[in-house]
Amino acid sequence: MLYLVTGEWVEDPTASAEEFPTLWEQMVRPSLEALSKMVDDKKTGGVFAGQRMGAFIIDASSHEEVGKILASLPFWSRLTWNVTPLESFRSAIERDRRAMENLKTGKP
Repeated sequence: MLYLVTGEWVEDPTASAEEFPTLWEQMVRPSLEALSKMVDDKKTGGVFAGQRMGAFIIDASSHEEVGKILASLPFWSRLTWNVTPLESFRSAIERDRRAMENLKTGKP
């Protein structure tokens, strides 16, 4: 199943500017590298230009697998995640074709 995943960085008001280099090395860079590898492995995605937010599409066998993948990212707890299951284009064509046939025949 395909999922559209977006993540937005959540600011920590208690973190100082001096802490960011450590945060970058221990959390942000490893997470971005893991996401970059997923993109290289035929997933698609990226960071929104000029923002601390990004999106990607992942192919996973279940909702639980998506959760495990996201939780494995070092910055998992620092982002707000939105996960939306996607229907394939082929499935949408078939769904709409059946709906049009039902309209023509008067079936609900």
